[in-house]
Amino acid sequence: MNNNVSKKLLIKLPIFQHLTDDEYRILAFVGKRQHLSEGETLYVANAVSDGAMLITAGRVKLIFEDGRPNIIAGRGMLLNELSLFSSKQYHYTIEAIDKITIMVFSRDEFMHLMAEFPEIGQKIQNNIIKRVSEVAEAF
Repeated sequence: MNNNVSKKLLIKLPIFQHLTDDEYRILAFVGKRQHLSEGETLYVANAVSDGAMLITAGRVKLIFEDGRPNIIAGRGMLLNELSLFSSKQYHYTIEAIDKITIMVFSRDEFMHLMAEFPEIGQKIQNNIIKRVSEVAEAF
């Protein structure tokens, strides 16, 4: 996947807004591409997630343990986002519906990126604060 396609997907994610072109290139470099086949499992419910996944092609199904309806996620969706910052368990399994391509952002590499490029870290932190404030104001 070229950097222009990666940037087009990353720029739409609230957590990664307001970065420069160079910062998007750095972020795209940190994300590791993986290809999975239909039916493959990306994440098993209640496992500790060590990063986030951006769907760049195809669709996945989030299968909840508690009987809630499945959710279909497709291109441009960032999954397990909070795992970029801390160990987290999610109560769903993620399974590929189609042949898919994802960008995997490991927490360790993401934290290293934020330490090495503090201006990127500050922008991401500002985006998170903005999102939390918007949610708080809604209540």
